[in-house]
Amino acid sequence: AHAMGFKSVQLQKYPNGSGGPKPEDDQFWRTALDLGMALSPHLNFGGEVWRGDPRADTSQWSAEAAMTQHTPMAPAATMAQMIVHGVFDRFPSLKFYFAELNCCYLPAMLFYLDRNYHEFNDWFNVELPKEPSQYVLDHALFGMVGDAQILQMGHLFPLDQLVWGSDFPHSVGTYPNSKEYLRKTFGGIDEKLRRKILVENICNHLGLDPNAKITETPAA
Repeated sequence: AHAMGFKSVQLQKYPNGSGGPKPEDDQFWRTALDLGMALSPHLNFGGEVWRGDPRADTSQWSAEAAMTQHTPMAPAATMAQMIVHGVFDRFPSLKFYFAELNCCYLPAMLFYLDRNYHEFNDWFNVELPKEPSQYVLDHALFGMVGDAQILQMGHLFPLDQLVWGSDFPHSVGTYPNSKEYLRKTFGGIDEKLRRKILVENICNHLGLDPNAKITETPAA
């Protein structure tokens, strides 16, 4: 993909081909960083975190399952797996762009990841150098679509973690009224923050020049 000129790849499973991280994945993460190849999953990647059989007590769950039992929304499970298995500690420069989320649930996701880590860690004794929420913020960007309400939650969630997209051609996206949406939604937002969400965050992730001229949209 890199040799063909692609700026990013999407993951559906872990590099080892399964639903969970394994030590052999480290070669993939290292190579992606060495090549400067951005990683851009959709909502998440991997699989369901192991929660035991249907009658299993919570104390028998995996650490990442306990951490995310109140956060079923993506990408909580994926990030919890990466956190618990120490991937971000081994690769502090690793970053993901999770596209097309319903971003209004992100403040709750961060809250419950931290709360459950402390609430249930007596069972698992997973010692993390940072709070789970801090790992998420250090290693992920989040794609917002039509969920403008997240911009009112700056006291609960750092808005400079967001990336806006029109989500064309999906019905929940803003096309063909994207310009009107941007004026209405971002009109009262600080100019520096607005530029980060609309331009700079995704350019930095993909290794693009945020000051380059925008290619004119071809006529229909």
